Amino acid sequence: MSSSETLDPPSTSLSLPICQLVGFPLQDTTCTQLLAASERLYTILDKLHSGLLVLDRHCQVEFANLAFCHQFQLTETPAALRGLSVPQMLPVLRGGFADPVSAGARLTAIVEADQPVYAEEVVMQGGAVAERDFIPIHVNGQSVGHMWVYHDVTRYKEAEAQMRLAARLFDRTGESVVITDADHVIQVVNAAFERDTGYASREVVGQRTALLASGQHASPFFEEMHRALASRGWWQGEIWNRRRDGQLHLAFLSINAVQDEQGALQHYIGVYSDPGRYDASQRRIEYLATHDDLTGLPNRFLFNDRVRQAIGRAGERKEQLAVMFVDLDEFKLINDTLGHAIGDELLQVIAQRLRDCLRGCDTVARLGGDEFAVLIEHTSAAEAEVMARRVVELLGAPLAMSERVLYVGASLGVGMYPANGRDSATLLQVADVAMYAAKAKGKRTYHFYTSELKLAMDQQLHLEMGLRWAIERDELRLLYQPQVDVVTGEVVGVEPLVRWQRPGGAWLMPAAFIPMAEKNGLIDGIGLWVAREACRQVVAWQAAGYQVPRMSINVSAAQFRHPGLAGLMARLLAEHGLDPARFVIELTESALMADPESAHQQLRQIRQAGLRVSIDDFGTGHSSLSCLRRYPLDELKIDRSFIADLEHSTRDLEVLRSILNLSRALDLSVVVEGVETRGQLALLRELGCTVAQGFLFSRPVSAEAALRWLPRAPELSGAA
Repeated sequence: MSSSETLDPPSTSLSLPICQLVGFPLQDTTCTQLLAASERLYTILDKLHSGLLVLDRHCQVEFANLAFCHQFQLTETPAALRGLSVPQMLPVLRGGFADPVSAGARLTAIVEADQPVYAEEVVMQGGAVAERDFIPIHVNGQSVGHMWVYHDVTRYKEAEAQMRLAARLFDRTGESVVITDADHVIQVVNAAFERDTGYASREVVGQRTALLASGQHASPFFEEMHRALASRGWWQGEIWNRRRDGQLHLAFLSINAVQDEQGALQHYIGVYSDPGRYDASQRRIEYLATHDDLTGLPNRFLFNDRVRQAIGRAGERKEQLAVMFVDLDEFKLINDTLGHAIGDELLQVIAQRLRDCLRGCDTVARLGGDEFAVLIEHTSAAEAEVMARRVVELLGAPLAMSERVLYVGASLGVGMYPANGRDSATLLQVADVAMYAAKAKGKRTYHFYTSELKLAMDQQLHLEMGLRWAIERDELRLLYQPQVDVVTGEVVGVEPLVRWQRPGGAWLMPAAFIPMAEKNGLIDGIGLWVAREACRQVVAWQAAGYQVPRMSINVSAAQFRHPGLAGLMARLLAEHGLDPARFVIELTESALMADPESAHQQLRQIRQAGLRVSIDDFGTGHSSLSCLRRYPLDELKIDRSFIADLEHSTRDLEVLRSILNLSRALDLSVVVEGVETRGQLALLRELGCTVAQGFLFSRPVSAEAALRWLPRAPELSGAA
C-alpha cells in the first residue's frame, strides 16, 4: 500500500446495535428485531463448548466466547479482548500452546495463506488436545476478517490412543488371542494364534472353538470351565488343543467373559500362552510400554520417569544434572530420498553411537522421529559441555551403511538442573529451545539454554509476527541516497533503501529483518512493496518538476530465484509509465552463484525487459571474477570495505585500481559505495572513478528531503 492510500476505519464492535451498522434508526421495528436476533446469536455462540475467536479485516478481535478464554487459560473476559490487535494478542495466544515458538509461527502462516484449515491438531498448555479450524470470511471477493474455532478433543484422542495401544498389543503380543461371541463362534484371532495353531485367520473366523478340541478332556472339565465363566466371569488353566496338522499342543488358557452395559454376555476373550513362555511375554509387553521398538532405547515416558528420579537424587546430594535435546540435521532429506528402510537403519546406528559415547549411569532415549534426549547425571556445566561436544562430533562423523556413506550431523541443546528448571518437562522444553538456537548458528553444534536466549527467541518471534503485518499497517519506509558524478557533483542516480519503523518509533535497518523475511517467505511481499513504492515516488518527483536520472532497486537472493521477476518489474514500470532503461536491478554475488544456470537465464530476461543489472557489494563474494566472466552484467558496485582504509592503505588503493581497470576493459560502469571523506573522493577522482555513493554526499533521507539534491527537470511535463 502506498503512503498516499489510507486504510478503511476499524470494524465496529459487536456491541454496537446492528441497526446502527446498517443505517436504520434505533426505533425502527426491523432494527429492533435484528438487534434481538443478534443478541440471541451472541448468547448462543458464548455457550458453545468450542472456543471461538473472530477477527476483523484489520486483525483486531471482534468477538471471543467463554470457551476460548477457558481453553487459553485467560483471566480476561471475552469483552476485554475486543479491539485487541495481533501484537497485543500474541502473548495471549502463544501462551496457550504447549510449544509457543512453533505455534506462533504456524498461526501467522495460516493467516498469511488466507485459506481454510480444518481439524488441524494442536497441543495446548497442560497437555490438552484441540482441533483447530481457520475460516477466512470473504464478502464479494474481499476479505473482511477470519474466524478461529478450537474444539477440545482431548478425550477422543485419549480414547483413540488407548484403542491404538490395545490393537497394537493384540496384534504384537506373543500369546495367541482369540475372541468369540457368546456362542463360542470365533470372531477374530491374532498373528500369534495363526503361528501357534497353523490355522489362517480366514479358516477359523466363523467356526466354533470346538475346531481346536483335542479329545483329551472329558465333559466335567468343560462343565467346570463354563460354571466359572458364568459365576465369576473368568477361567484359567492348562488345556490341550489340536493344531491344524493334527499335533497336540499344551497351552495355558485364560478366558474372560465380556458383558455390555446392561450385563448381557457379548464376547469371550481367550489368551493361549506357552506355560514356559508366559513370564517372557509379560516382560515383552512391559518393555514395549517403556521402550522404542525400533532402536531399543527408552521412550519419552521412561525418559521422563528417569529424569524425575535423577532430580530427586540430585536434590538430595546438591548436585547438577544435564538434559540434552538432540535433533538430526539431515535425517528428513535422507529418509525422503533413500526411503524409510534406510531411515530406520540410520536411526538404529545413531542410537548405538549415542549408547557408546555415554557412561553407564546416563540415559539416552528416542522421543520420536529424529529426536533423541540424553540425561547426564552427577555432572557440571563444564562436563556437560564436553559431553555435548563429543555427541555432536560423533554424530557428525560419516556413517557407513547399506553400501553408502551418509553424513547426518546433529544440533544439540542443553538444559541444566537446577539452573534452568526443576522438573522433567521444563528441562526438556528449555533443551529444545537451546537446540533451535544451535540450528540457527548453522547446525552441527550445541547450545546451552540461558534466560537471555529465551528472551531473544521471544523477541525474534514478536519481531516476525510484526513483520508479517508491517506492509498492511504501513510501517515500511523508503529512504533515498544519491549516486553522484565525482567530477561534476551532479546526481546521476538514486538508490531506495528500505527501513522498518516499528510501533513506538524505533527504526530497524534491513539487516535486522530482511534475512528473517527471506527465511519465512515474506521477502516477496516486501520486495514488491519496495519496487512499487519506488516507482510511485519517481512519478511523484517527476510531477513536481524533478528529474530522476536512474533508480537502483535491490533484489534479494530469494526474490531472484523466482522466474517471474523480469515480468513483474516490466508490468510495474508499464503501470507507472516509466522507462525500464532508467532502472537498475542490484543483486549480490551469492544470488548468482546459488544456481548459475538459472541465474544466467534470469539475467537474460531482465535485460531483455530493458532493465540494467548491477552486482552489489562486489568483491566480498567467493566468485567475483567468475561472475564477470559468466554473466551478462552492466555495472559493478564496489563494496565499502575497499574504501574504508583507502587513504592509508597502498594495498587497498592498488586493488581498487585493478578493479576499475578490469571494469573498463569489460565495458562495465562502476559505482563506489561508502565514500565518507573528501580524501577518499580525491583518490577516486585520481583513479578515474566516475560515480560514487556515501555519507559524504548524503545520508539516506526521506522523499521530501531528497528534493534538496535532486536535479530539476528541464521542463515540467513529467514525461518518463
